[in-house]
Amino acid sequence: MTTEDTLAWGYQAGVPAGTTTAWGCRAIVDASGHLDVPPDRQSAVGPRTDALLDHLHHHVRGAWRERAAELLRNGVMNTRTATELVLYQDGVVMIKGNTKGSGGYLYVCAYLLTEEDEG
Repeated sequence: MTTEDTLAWGYQAGVPAGTTTAWGCRAIVDASGHLDVPPDRQSAVGPRTDALLDHLHHHVRGAWRERAAELLRNGVMNTRTATELVLYQDGVVMIKGNTKGSGGYLYVCAYLLTEEDEG
């Protein structure tokens, strides 16, 4: 992604170099698996934003949230330890998350996997 196309919210470090379209958020989380994504803590950039958001809303749905909650509950993801984890992947998108040791936030990114998906 170019400098002017960085995510305002989310896990920018998880987006591979050269990716042109991405979505991100900063979710509020705790060790019990509670996860909330405030609408004003999300951003998307790039020429294929509509295609990415359509796939997230109609195909992925809540799968990445369920996986994050499971990882929090079983201790694989810890709000005090920075670790990048894959929350969802199919043939079209990759979704990654990292608490960055924040103590209460999960930084998430989603991006299209192939150039064909990128347009």
